Amino acid sequence: MNSDLNGNKRKKRIGFMYAFRGLRFVWISEVNFRIHVYIACSVILFGILLKITLSEWLWVGFSIGLVLSMEIINSAIETIIDYMFPHFHEVAGKAKDIAAAAVLISALLAAFIGMIIFVPKVAEYLLS
Repeated sequence: MNSDLNGNKRKKRIGFMYAFRGLRFVWISEVNFRIHVYIACSVILFGILLKITLSEWLWVGFSIGLVLSMEIINSAIETIIDYMFPHFHEVAGKAKDIAAAAVLISALLAAFIGMIIFVPKVAEYLLS
């Protein structure tokens, strides 16, 4: 039984190692991912300065997580497609465009949520 627990801990540790390796790869290779991370850090700082509520933090956190996750999934799809189709292929291009559209939709949703949360607070700050 104890060896099962040690085996599970080892599997989890290895799983985290692979996940962090994937994050490192995306960080190094994907400019758009880095841009989204910088924007997320700016939004977090902005939220701290404007003292957003707990429920607003939940929406901000959800939005950031969604956009970054979509960017990672998009990168994974692009990597697989580039491997499978080293030369341009129309179907591969469509798949990459569809994956990019998922990132766009998540970013637009995040921007919409951000506007709902931050515009009233900025307006209140400027008018006071």
